Amino acid sequence: MMSLLRRLAIQDDEAAPFVWSALVLLLVNIASFVLNNYAETTFLKRFGVEYLPQITAINAIVTFVLLNFFGGRLGRVRGNRLLFGTLLCYALLSAALRLAVNFQFSLIYPLLYILKTQYNVLLAFLFWNLASDLFSARQAKRLFPLITSGGIFGAICGSLATPVLVNWMPTDQLLLVFALMAGLAAVCALPLGRFVPVMLSSRQRQAPVSDISLLGEFRQVGPLLRSSTLAKILLLLTLLPNLVIPILNYQFSYIADMSFAAEKSLINFFGYFRSIQNGIALVLSLVAGRLYGRFGLAVSLMFHPANYLFVFAALLLKFNLPSAVYGNLSAGVLRRAINNPAASALYSLLSPEERAILRPFLRGTVVRIAILAGSGLLWFSNMFMPPRYLAVYGLVFGGLWLTAVFRLKRSYPAILTRVVEQTLPDFHRMGREFGILFKGQNLEQTLLDRLRDAEGEEARWCAEMLKEAGCTEKLDRAILEKLPRTDDQTRILLLPLLSEHAGREVLDLFLSLRDPHKPQLMLALACTAHRVFADMPGDEEETTFRIAEISEVKACFLGWMAKDDPKLLDRTIASWIESPDPGKRRAAFLALQAHGEPRHLPLLEPHLTMEQDRSVLALALYALPRVAGSRSGELVLPFLGHADPLVRQAAVSALSPEDEAGALRLVQALGDPAEKIRKLAMRKLEQLPRTLYPLLLERMTSHSRWIRDGLFEVATHLELQDKDFYRFCLNQLRQAYQTLLWSDPVADRPQNAASRLLLRHLEERRRQHLANAIRVLVARDENGQLETAWRALQSSELRQRQDGMEALESLLAPRLARLILPLLEETPDRKLYRLAHRHLGLRRGSEKSTFGHMLDDTDWVTVVLMLESLAGWKEVAGWRQTIEKLAAEGKAAVAHAARHALLAAEGTYEEDLSCLVDRIENIRHVDLFSELTTAQLAAAAWKSTVIRCADGEVIAGTERPHKGLLLTVEGEVAFVRTDPEAKGPGRELHRIGPGDWFGAAVMFGMPPKRMLAAVARGRTLLIQIDRETFHQLVLQNPELGLKIAKGLAKVVGDVLQGLNRPPRRIDDERGDDIYALQGSYCSSEDECSLYERMRLLRQIDLFVDLDNRPLTALAMVGREQTLKAGAELRENDLDGTGLFLVASGELIVARQRHPLQRKGPGSYFGLASLFELHIEGLVIRAETDSHLVRIPPEEFRASVLEHPVIAIKCCEALSRLQSRLLDEVLAADTVEGAPP
Repeated sequence: MMSLLRRLAIQDDEAAPFVWSALVLLLVNIASFVLNNYAETTFLKRFGVEYLPQITAINAIVTFVLLNFFGGRLGRVRGNRLLFGTLLCYALLSAALRLAVNFQFSLIYPLLYILKTQYNVLLAFLFWNLASDLFSARQAKRLFPLITSGGIFGAICGSLATPVLVNWMPTDQLLLVFALMAGLAAVCALPLGRFVPVMLSSRQRQAPVSDISLLGEFRQVGPLLRSSTLAKILLLLTLLPNLVIPILNYQFSYIADMSFAAEKSLINFFGYFRSIQNGIALVLSLVAGRLYGRFGLAVSLMFHPANYLFVFAALLLKFNLPSAVYGNLSAGVLRRAINNPAASALYSLLSPEERAILRPFLRGTVVRIAILAGSGLLWFSNMFMPPRYLAVYGLVFGGLWLTAVFRLKRSYPAILTRVVEQTLPDFHRMGREFGILFKGQNLEQTLLDRLRDAEGEEARWCAEMLKEAGCTEKLDRAILEKLPRTDDQTRILLLPLLSEHAGREVLDLFLSLRDPHKPQLMLALACTAHRVFADMPGDEEETTFRIAEISEVKACFLGWMAKDDPKLLDRTIASWIESPDPGKRRAAFLALQAHGEPRHLPLLEPHLTMEQDRSVLALALYALPRVAGSRSGELVLPFLGHADPLVRQAAVSALSPEDEAGALRLVQALGDPAEKIRKLAMRKLEQLPRTLYPLLLERMTSHSRWIRDGLFEVATHLELQDKDFYRFCLNQLRQAYQTLLWSDPVADRPQNAASRLLLRHLEERRRQHLANAIRVLVARDENGQLETAWRALQSSELRQRQDGMEALESLLAPRLARLILPLLEETPDRKLYRLAHRHLGLRRGSEKSTFGHMLDDTDWVTVVLMLESLAGWKEVAGWRQTIEKLAAEGKAAVAHAARHALLAAEGTYEEDLSCLVDRIENIRHVDLFSELTTAQLAAAAWKSTVIRCADGEVIAGTERPHKGLLLTVEGEVAFVRTDPEAKGPGRELHRIGPGDWFGAAVMFGMPPKRMLAAVARGRTLLIQIDRETFHQLVLQNPELGLKIAKGLAKVVGDVLQGLNRPPRRIDDERGDDIYALQGSYCSSEDECSLYERMRLLRQIDLFVDLDNRPLTALAMVGREQTLKAGAELRENDLDGTGLFLVASGELIVARQRHPLQRKGPGSYFGLASLFELHIEGLVIRAETDSHLVRIPPEEFRASVLEHPVIAIKCCEALSRLQSRLLDEVLAADTVEGAPP
């Protein structure tokens, strides 16, 4: 069974819902066609075809009532239960009607006709609504045609069974057959509820069912129709077909009634005709998925209305049985096999809430209006024209229908992007739309008003926000108005934020504020005046130079000297450079930045190696481009790896993107840990000459996330042409398929640890090349639609990823989509091999050539793993010459692996964990690192240290502090409470074994505990990852930071469980600014403005390193909550609800009635609960009326993934809490311990 499903491209997690869905539709359609043939035949022969228009109108009214009733229950009752109840009611009703037939009431036959119509409409409505909950739009494209095939097979069975059954039993007994099939379908519908995604089933509304008037329904659906293009198109795609279908059905029934006189012959005709119709539909439905994949949903929806145009033209020319048979046959085939699954797939693009509003409206009110209009048109037209000419109406409505589908095709990419964006956290969208949000919230005027009143750091922050939002002119005016009436500290902070276009007023301000007795203010004024008003008159400049007392200020006013007396300038600079005063040396290099010439290089160059003051060294590096010219790149090279970020930033600023060497070094600077340096490198690379664009595109494949992200951001600012993007994208796809072909010979060999890692690494490289190909297209996309699809592809939710793939397919060129989509989906390798050969000309090479290519690859991890794989296969001899060359000339890690392979071939083995593969495997088995790529694990393993300890040896303690994260490979580690004054071994608090880790809290700031030591139990083997490597891993992999925080939160919970008495002290946490002291960050008791929320966020240590864009986004997604004095939040209220920021009020955090912390304005709580820490008996009690701002967990997670530094701040906060609780535990007389 599973092998058959896999051949149908049905994934394992889709198998069960698919099988149950197909079975339900099979039984529903068997019942439907048995009832359909019976009801239609008895109505035409026992009641009369002339009443068909009236019955159609009545059907419309009944449809409206029923769909309005059931639509009101969508979202309130689970879809599978609603389907079960409806099928059961139909089964019981049909059994009752069978008894009523015996009484020969003629009105039973119109009732049966209405019953069969409502069964078709209502069951289709309920079933496909449930299917839309079960499957995403992309899954629907693939699975709905197959599910429809099951339904069509049921239709064939029901149609063929009808003539057989009437020959074997009385015709009226078909009602009991229908009841049996409907009952079986009801039973099979119940298990479908197990497969509805949790995020959808949890949204069911609990409000009581209420009837909505027609006017109320229009009011409810009106906003959705106005805001959603998809809703408008679905309205047309529901209205127009229901105007067309009654016309064709009436013409077909009219011709059939005239052509077959006997009831039995007519029911036989209907049975065989519909079985043939459904047989053709079944064959077509089996290839419908390929049709959707080849042409897309929008084009596939065009076939049905186009066929209607042809059918009505045929009926207009020849109104006979062949035309009617072809028309009904082709329309039914296309409707069942192609149109209905495609239309149902479109409903999957609506959210459950939108679907609950729109689908009942469309299938009820709109269908009713359409059928009533069509029935009225038939009724009216029959009075003065033959049925033949009704085809004219069909041609008009069919043309409008086809036009609506053309509109869908044009709008489909935008519709998909909107759908995907709605499922993503608001944090991403608000960060991207910073400027729009800024103006939309009227924040500009708020900040301008606040800037006029604020002082110090708050004034600077307001100015920075205004500058980033592009309010340059207004900001300049506000600063110039403020500077004369503010304090000196605020002036020093605001002066650098004046733009170069501030004008003459800056010079006037300088002249009015200059004061030789205020050196810091003079320096800030001088630098600003020199930057803004470079052409200051010489006499004013000389006057300023002579009255200035500090050298740095004098250095800003040397233009007159450089112009009138260059020799005096040289003597002045030389005297400053040789001075022991750092201030004068700084002045010398400031002067060289502005007026340096190549003749000054002999003065500057010696100080690059001699200078000890980092600020002076940085200024010397800033002066290099002007003094050293083309040599500056060579001279700054030793300082690009300097320990001080200030010096590194100056070195990067001296690099030129004009030459290849400088550009390469700027690319490497994109991987610097300091964000300011990365941004500086990006700004300089944006000036890259076009001749070096290929170099930038080539480096986009770097293993470093920062370098890749930086280069993709730079690419959006360069004048890259479409052919450049396309060439890079195609090259990355070529490499992705090449790594797939490389993995095949490796997979054919016997597997060992190295070869398994190699296969995993090749798969990761394939995914990375694919990601590079998509991201370069995202960089080219100006409207952000591809970026939205890309974010959805990275989601952990399957439905979001499927929607992202659907959006991506609609946005990409067909050739690229044919190469990209199979790599994103679970496509069999053999199909990928065919794609590689057909579109890229790639073939699988021989084993020897493949292994040779991997040993010669530029990726060192691939080379290392290939070497270790050859050693594991004992095939080093065949590659000895190559391996010896790598051992002698390769990079350090490659040479180490080559030597290890040679030793292994000779039967000589080094000590434990000397093999890089062993280290990688041991690190990967630690839960923290399980999600890291093989390349990241290899980098960490190469920099790691192996520690061996004998039984009883102290691994970490006050006398032997550890300097990194320790991973246990062999043996056990005990955490012992020590007392220097006590004799004998200390008491053991906790013990961990292989695969566990410890030491993270110390790396995040927790001081070593005097009374706590980690001791080896038995022979113990550990791997230590140093602090710097670990921080780099966290910053480049925020998921790792979240895992660390989760681990620290668990430890905090364990320590709390061991705390058996109230804490010795209660921490009082609150902000340290004026608003915290005043007791509130909000000017209103009811709510905080956006600006006030941002002001609060700036005081939270978790977000202190964020710039204004993400800070604004977080402020926008915050939800406000008020707690009255005495109100409480308990453990269940906190679990997974988000991070709470205290804007005003006083709260107590207590556990089992023991106060732990006091929270005031500017503090926060709920951090640990975000990482699954559940503390029994935890209560947050408001001492006074309190105003809180809650950041939802999904928005917090999105902010961490975008800004990994938040993860580090979380770890630091949890480490501080752990440290304080450990102190309490260690000081207690009786304790049940927990690990540090």
